[in-house]
Amino acid sequence: MKECNHCGSKIEEHHKYCPLCGKNQEAKIKKGISYKTLFLILGAIGVLIVLFFMFGNGGEITGNVIGIDAQGNSGASQKVLEKESCPYECCSGGDYKEKSCSIDFECTKNKCVAIDTDGDGLTDIEEKEIGTNLRLVDTDGDTLNDYREVKILGTDPLDTNTDKDRYDDNLDPSPLQTNSANIKVSLIKNEGYWNEALKAKLIPVLGCLAIYAGEASLGEVTGVVAQLCAYVLGGVSLNALATEDISYRDIEVQIQNVGDDYTSSVSYRMDVYVKYGDKPKELFNSKEVNLGKLEPGKQLIDKSSYSFKVEDYTIGVLDNILDGKTGDREYLIEFNNINFEKF
Repeated sequence: MKECNHCGSKIEEHHKYCPLCGKNQEAKIKKGISYKTLFLILGAIGVLIVLFFMFGNGGEITGNVIGIDAQGNSGASQKVLEKESCPYECCSGGDYKEKSCSIDFECTKNKCVAIDTDGDGLTDIEEKEIGTNLRLVDTDGDTLNDYREVKILGTDPLDTNTDKDRYDDNLDPSPLQTNSANIKVSLIKNEGYWNEALKAKLIPVLGCLAIYAGEASLGEVTGVVAQLCAYVLGGVSLNALATEDISYRDIEVQIQNVGDDYTSSVSYRMDVYVKYGDKPKELFNSKEVNLGKLEPGKQLIDKSSYSFKVEDYTIGVLDNILDGKTGDREYLIEFNNINFEKF
């Protein structure tokens, strides 16, 4: 016995035709798709359709899908909701729809925070306003970062030397104020004194000389008067006495750097004037002074000494001075052409 190729009923081996359906058993049968294969194909197509709707729209499930229960059985379709709108200043994914910040801001912990590309402490917005480089911590290259210059020191982050003195901002003790030397020249001593030994020797003869030659100097006295008065001195030569130093004057000048920077050099001219009574002052001596480097807060003392011979005075004036009848000449000091290195 065999089965019919068409209906599957039992027929004899030698039968050419099926007694039930009448189909020729020797004819070739055109094979088709079985029901089982068809079912698998349709199932696969259904799964692809579901996957398309699940993941073909940004990962959000917006339609109905076939649910599977805990036992693996298919159940009724269920609705999957969209992500909610961002309730914060910004969202960068997660449980809420994405919500971006404006330009130059980034979303950090649901807040829009200004971007600081180079991490120097200044935001990109601030750096754009100032003109500094968004990608350089120290735009002008003076080793001070842009934030410190702008927020703390107040210096120019685009200029290595804000106040244009000799120091760059990173070495300048006062980068917003031009450091410069300031030289002060002042007189601290102007004193005169006498050669007391010579003074004692002259007093006896000056009375004699003043009678005959009050307006002359000692060296100008000659003849009988000279001989007479020399006798009083015990034969001492008046000309020799005239060349001896009878008085001295010491002058001290203080040079101070009261600025906040050093100077490589200092120079000035000291003019000494002499004045007697109501007469106009006359230039007695002029001295050029040149000094070296002077640090801020430091000082130097320049000393000058002058000596005056007997012949520098007239006999009458000298007699009155030594006798205490009149004052000595007055010495006036003036400082001119003070020069030093400035910025």
